[in-house]
Amino acid sequence: MPNMEQEPKKISWHERAQTVLRHVAQSNKISMVMYGIGILLIAIIIFQTGMIIGRGKESIINEQKERYPINQPLPTAHGTAGKIISINLPTLLVADEDHTEKMVLLRDETIIRSLRASLLPNELSLDDYIVVIGTPTTKGYVQANLIRVLPKN
Repeated sequence: MPNMEQEPKKISWHERAQTVLRHVAQSNKISMVMYGIGILLIAIIIFQTGMIIGRGKESIINEQKERYPINQPLPTAHGTAGKIISINLPTLLVADEDHTEKMVLLRDETIIRSLRASLLPNELSLDDYIVVIGTPTTKGYVQANLIRVLPKN
C-alpha cells in the first residue's frame, strides 16, 4: 500500500492574505488606528476643499481690484443731495427733498461729473440735481470733493 500521508495543503497567496486581514481586522488596536487614519483623511479632504474655495474667492477679489482700482482714498461720508437753487461761484446752494438748504463750497480740486463727462463749475445750472461728497467746514459748508450731476428725466 502506498503511503497515505497527506502532503500539507498549499495555500495560495490570496487565501493567505485573506487570513492575515481577518486576523488584523479582529485586533482592537489595529481597528482604532484604522479609524484614526480614516478620520485624519476626512479632515485633510475637508481642509483641502476649503483651501481650493479660498483660492477661488481670492482670485475673484484680485480680478475685481485690477478692473476697478481705487486711485485715491475714499471720501468721508459727508455731503448732500438735491436741486441747485442758487449759484454764486465758488458756492452753491442746494435744497434737498426735505427743503433743507446746504451751502456747498467748490475748490480747484473739486471733480464735477455728469455720467462719464467731466464738467467745469460754470457748466452747472439752476435746477440741476446733484450729489455732493465732501468734508464739513467750521462755517457749516460742505467742502466738495466730488459733485455728480444726475441726468434729467
